[in-house]
Amino acid sequence: MNRIKVYVVGYSYGYARWINVPFDIVDSADDADIIIFTGGEDVNPKLYGEPKGRFTYFSNRCVREKNEWDYITGLNKKHVIVGICRGLQFMNVMAGGKMIQDVSGHAGGPHDILFPQTGEIMKTSSLHHQMVYPFNISKEEYEIIAYSRVNRSKWYLNGYNEGINLPANFVEPEVVWYPGFNAIGVQGHPEMMLKGEPLVVWLNNFVIQKLEQ
Repeated sequence: MNRIKVYVVGYSYGYARWINVPFDIVDSADDADIIIFTGGEDVNPKLYGEPKGRFTYFSNRCVREKNEWDYITGLNKKHVIVGICRGLQFMNVMAGGKMIQDVSGHAGGPHDILFPQTGEIMKTSSLHHQMVYPFNISKEEYEIIAYSRVNRSKWYLNGYNEGINLPANFVEPEVVWYPGFNAIGVQGHPEMMLKGEPLVVWLNNFVIQKLEQ
């Protein structure tokens, strides 16, 4: 494969550090093979029909959401979108999912995630206080590829600051594939990890495989 072209939404180029093949940063999403949605403030909860919880922080203008939605709807399948932290959360909301507006146990330090199809356990970084909740959308719209090996949070709050009713066999999503967007989302921060760590290697292999299809 030739050198990969990467566009980072918001120009936070550090979010491309996990890529372990030759690549160039480009100035247009239209020219890119990989488009990276980065971390940041919480997604505006009005986009998934909830009020703002007491621990939720976001911009009232929704400018970022509109720009990123334009990227999703204007792209074709030659691109692979990679969502990191908030990037995953935004893709989940755009797919029709919701957010758990506050959780505990995920705001610092590494922890284990499980890939159920292979039984592999890998370390991920963890710097988030919200969690994706795709369980309200069609199973054809998403695939949870990896989840926290144990449920770490002591609470799961919605926009009313109330505990939500969790589905049976609930897991805490960590890596999610959204086929309609050709998008893979990682709740952790692979750009903060060493390139040889198993999760970073897995993400690189997954993205390259999707580009070659």
